[in-house]
Amino acid sequence: MRPYLAIIKDSFRAAMATRVLYVLILLITLLLLAIAPLHLRETLDWRLSSDVNVQNPGQMVRRVVDGRETKKPIARIWDLLPEKIRDKVLKSVEPADDDSEQDDVPGGPPPAIEDMLVQEKLIDELNTIISNPEFYREEDWVDRVLPSEAEELIELGVENLSLIRNKRLNRLLVATALAPAIDKGNASALTIYYAVWEFPIPINQTHQQFAQLLTSSVPWVSIPWYFEKLVLSIGLLIAIIVTANMIPDMFEPGSLNLLLSKPISRWGLFVSKFFGGCAFIALCATYLFCGLWLWMGIGMGVWDRAMLLSIPLYVIVFAIYFAVSAVVGLVWRSPIVSVILTLLFWAFCFSIGSAFSPFDRKMKNSELVALLPVNDQVFSADILHRLKAWDGNDQAWQSAFDSNMTEQVEIQFAVNSFMFSLREVPAFPGILNFLEPIYDKSNSQLISSSYEFGKSLSSGKKRMFVAKVDDGGKPEFRDVGFFPIDAVRAFATDKGVIVASSDGSFYRLDQAKLDQLFAKAKSKNLPEEEAQVDKNADNPATAQAQDKELSRQTAAAEEADESQEQLEVFQPLGPENGLAIRSSKHVDYNHLRDEIAVYRRGQLKIFKSEDSSTANETDDPKPSYSYQQHAVLDLDLGFSEAMTCRIAYQGDTIALAFGNGQVITVDAETVTEKKEYQPENRTAIEEIRGSADGRYFATLYRNGNLWLLDTQSDEQMKKADIIGQGEVCAFTFDDENQLWVCDNTDRATEYDLANGEMKVRYSPPGGWIEKLYRYGLRPFYKICPKPGEFYKVVSYLSASGDSEANADVDLNKTFEVSDPWSPLWSGLLFMLSMLFLGCLVFQFRDY
Repeated sequence: MRPYLAIIKDSFRAAMATRVLYVLILLITLLLLAIAPLHLRETLDWRLSSDVNVQNPGQMVRRVVDGRETKKPIARIWDLLPEKIRDKVLKSVEPADDDSEQDDVPGGPPPAIEDMLVQEKLIDELNTIISNPEFYREEDWVDRVLPSEAEELIELGVENLSLIRNKRLNRLLVATALAPAIDKGNASALTIYYAVWEFPIPINQTHQQFAQLLTSSVPWVSIPWYFEKLVLSIGLLIAIIVTANMIPDMFEPGSLNLLLSKPISRWGLFVSKFFGGCAFIALCATYLFCGLWLWMGIGMGVWDRAMLLSIPLYVIVFAIYFAVSAVVGLVWRSPIVSVILTLLFWAFCFSIGSAFSPFDRKMKNSELVALLPVNDQVFSADILHRLKAWDGNDQAWQSAFDSNMTEQVEIQFAVNSFMFSLREVPAFPGILNFLEPIYDKSNSQLISSSYEFGKSLSSGKKRMFVAKVDDGGKPEFRDVGFFPIDAVRAFATDKGVIVASSDGSFYRLDQAKLDQLFAKAKSKNLPEEEAQVDKNADNPATAQAQDKELSRQTAAAEEADESQEQLEVFQPLGPENGLAIRSSKHVDYNHLRDEIAVYRRGQLKIFKSEDSSTANETDDPKPSYSYQQHAVLDLDLGFSEAMTCRIAYQGDTIALAFGNGQVITVDAETVTEKKEYQPENRTAIEEIRGSADGRYFATLYRNGNLWLLDTQSDEQMKKADIIGQGEVCAFTFDDENQLWVCDNTDRATEYDLANGEMKVRYSPPGGWIEKLYRYGLRPFYKICPKPGEFYKVVSYLSASGDSEANADVDLNKTFEVSDPWSPLWSGLLFMLSMLFLGCLVFQFRDY
């Protein structure tokens, strides 16, 4: 071992002899000295900023103008404004009514550039007024209710306040006078200093908020982001250049013979030289990162372990590239060739990663989000709520009915699907407000909704499409109007279709009325209407305008009729005291017990159907039953009641899946808590469902793993014995309690839970994008090292609760690193492979 250690020491001696080590240490020292004076000071929040505290600049200007004569606090502000600013402010509101706030409507036209400049000028002047120690006058605030913080400062005596406290008081007074256009801000803020010089723009955050931001993955402000963009680019480039000559130098005249004269093997010499270069860089990296860690802790007040964890990770990333440089140095014996080919290798890895990311987002946006087995057919739905049916002849998912996507929307979706993960960054309003398709077995009909592209969502209405599946052929969907207002989920029951709305009301679908609407929609003869000869054929422009106006009037009339009809086709089922339903995840229907369970903020309510007094012997359209509150359970949670939750209610069990990864089961008979489960603690729960008999409950996590709970067993939840774990995107249970799973984007498989066998599989071959992703980019991406993604490991390890769940963290509201260990394992495997290749070359090649 001593000869090998001697070779490693020789690497340091060579570095010191060439002054490389001294130069690197000097550069790191200069860097640390340059940033050392940069520090934060926590102070009171007093400065106004249009980006942070001014909620509505246009409204702020109007408040100043409207109150300049009638309201004393605003009159005081007006008196202190320079006359030039007053004229500009008055001029900016002259074209519009002073009481109008139309330009503040979300989605409205942006204000003129001149108005924006006036608003910025007014904010600057308000900051000047806030800095005025004589702004406060008691007589101006006699009839105004002040914030408690302002009252406490006034009680201390305005003349006794320090300058910063006086500014904070004035900030509160201005916010009170111009509310709600300006908020009060935080009690404290952060100010950036370089030595004794203060930066003019403070950070309007508390120190704790700023610390959380630094350890997040937000670009430009987080430590992991700078670790990736700066250290893993500039730092690695320097490290590769200064170590490129370590292997070629062995072949200088006399050097190799001298080294091999020692009792060491050839491959041992190569590995020792490699580790010598890594140790040399590790020394410099330790000095750099420890210095940055001390600066972060002393200057910024953030003692973050991510900086210290970056030391071994940086060395590993360097070792990946250095392994390439070392092998190239063995073959060509040239430092310049080593640097060039190593940079080309980096460019190749960067290209693969850059191409993989958008295609990976595209595939995730193409994943199926719902499965619906119907007799011998299988239907699915994607993130755009488009219903698809499996076509056995073409071996592909075919659209069940035409989407209302225009060509412009299709282009927009195609672009956004490559750029954003639509589940995390919804590019279309209301895209996550999904109403799952259902199959009404008793009436042999499919019922689905459709996303209204480009239409306002303020009405809360979703279109309803119905198809009959009696003959087993391809269902033909008809537009029959709308679901009830703000419908969140529909259930197919033995009593018909029941719909739950967000206000906690339940509705029953009147099947007779629905059949009438369906027949009416089916009788429309659109081809004949489209074939009519236009009387204005000689004037295409006039004909187009008339057609457009006629279509608009016809659509408006039909929508009005359909709106009235949908009010009649859905009949209310109660309850008298409902519980607001935030989303479809918070409500579920129990087919065996004919009950509906709703969860909200720590409270679980069960509604049971009861006979209604409105029933009579005539053809009364009102149902003969309603759902009323049957039981209530206030859960004893060990975390915040605001934690997100998903609910599944089947058999005698209610399963609640919370945002912190916990699953709690409730006995529906006694309405008491049963058991708690925590199968995974670092990933959010996407969905939970139960089989119709209530025996099985399956939970899908964001990392693509599916866990199964057998309520007839006392054992813990287990990973489902299925193919595709880690890539599951949707699942459901059919009427026979068989498990259907969708994985690998759009592959659907049926499993028999009794014996765990796979029964049926539908696997479409996919288009050229899918093939390029699955057989090209993804294999290369998995094989190639991913040094640029080592920040994922840093983010993962620096997060709170590394090994145990943090019950207070809602994982549905946090950034989650997908497969954080993949960059580490792929990098280590590639490095070892290159070392093995280098050892073979050096062992058997004649030098």
